[in-house]
Amino acid sequence: MAQMTRRPFRYGVAVLAVTAALASTTIPTIGPGLISLLFLAVFVSAGYGGVGPGLFATGLITLLAGIGPLLAEPEIPPWRVVAVLTLVAGGVLITLVVEALHLARRRIEASQQWLTAVLTSIGDAVIATDVRGRLLFLNPVARTLTGWDSEEAVGKPLPEVFRIVNETTRESVEDPVTRVLREDIVVGLANHTVLIARDGTERPIDDSGAPIKEPGGATTGVVLVFRDITARQRLEQELRQRLEELAEADRRKNEFLAMLAHELRNPLAAIHSAVQLTALPDAQDQRDWCQNVINRQVKHLSRMVDDLLDVSRITRGKIRLKKEHIEATAVIEHAVETVRPLIEERAHQLTVSLRPGLKLEADPVRLEQILTNLLTNAAKYTERGGQIWLSAQREDEAIVITVRDTGVGIPPEQIPRMFDLFAQGDRSLARSEGGLGIGLTLARSLAEMHGGRLTATSAGPGTGSEFVLRLPAEMPLAAGPAGPNPRVEPAT
Repeated sequence: MAQMTRRPFRYGVAVLAVTAALASTTIPTIGPGLISLLFLAVFVSAGYGGVGPGLFATGLITLLAGIGPLLAEPEIPPWRVVAVLTLVAGGVLITLVVEALHLARRRIEASQQWLTAVLTSIGDAVIATDVRGRLLFLNPVARTLTGWDSEEAVGKPLPEVFRIVNETTRESVEDPVTRVLREDIVVGLANHTVLIARDGTERPIDDSGAPIKEPGGATTGVVLVFRDITARQRLEQELRQRLEELAEADRRKNEFLAMLAHELRNPLAAIHSAVQLTALPDAQDQRDWCQNVINRQVKHLSRMVDDLLDVSRITRGKIRLKKEHIEATAVIEHAVETVRPLIEERAHQLTVSLRPGLKLEADPVRLEQILTNLLTNAAKYTERGGQIWLSAQREDEAIVITVRDTGVGIPPEQIPRMFDLFAQGDRSLARSEGGLGIGLTLARSLAEMHGGRLTATSAGPGTGSEFVLRLPAEMPLAAGPAGPNPRVEPAT
């Protein structure tokens, strides 16, 4: 509808221009310049309305100013015919030239619109400057990263909008546009460059700058393309950390395998010696001793294999708890009896403090396994004649079991990862006792499977350590008599 409404108006402009040109002939001083005015009318008609109005004006002028007067004369001079043809040719030529200019302008505008759309749609930030380093264009991403609107930024020097510093030294970095204009090459930012936005927000970026050249090779400006690499840096940092963790895990695995070979060789060597001894003709009186050695070492090997199988089952999610409603005191006493031979062998003093009413739903075998590992660890890592405290009580809705010792302690940097598989600390005291050092890994995993947690604390090497096991209690706490006084169980 707008196109249809505008078309008559364009032709109306042509009529108006031709009328004005013809009317000027009444002015004596303008009369001799009629041909110029007629061509001007064609130019205005074509310039405003295009080819149609331009040709329309040419035809109208030819009819009114050329053919009409020509027909009124009895004899047509040849020069008048030439004048009319010149008028027609001039009008057509002017119309075509004006239309060509219109077409060129529309192509330029379309090209500019297309380029603007591309730069606006691109995912990277784009800034264009002139040869003086003053901004000419910012796309939406650039406006977001710099914090500047186009209206405010255009015409400003680049360093005022594009502020960059070194991430480490905080010193200003030469803007790439200056370097591009100086060296006339494509350049990029150094690593660890930070863009400071208008509001002070800092973002790590990388970028490249390139000269904008005319077809003849002259540089007319610089285009700068940059991007926020915060996410990429975070991903790279996570990847580096993961690679370090994998390398550390591989190192611990190799240490564990070496330790496993050592721990398997020791009992096998003892068994081999006992078997050879029983084969001697005069070894009948030592047969009982040899059998005890073999039985003890076979049990030791069985425990190591069981620990390895348990770790494998837990890792693969194959282990299943057989929970029962139990009294924690009975399980704790069974664990103490299991570890008592080791405690007595090392002449430790064990203090046990148990409160009554420690009821919970748990797998008694696995709970005893947790406590046995904790007590064994305390006995192994405590110098001969040391002290071990074992207590159990109820705190709100949890059963809290604590094992504390006066042993070698734990370095603070090892506490966060001491429950990880293959992450044991110095085992020099326990080396002669055998074992793979995976008891804490099993204990923590089993505690978490019960809905509880196992934590460790230590003031450092030589200060002892404390392990606290928290498990959900079976029922709300009820008022009851205080528990018995702690009992001390010195080694005999």
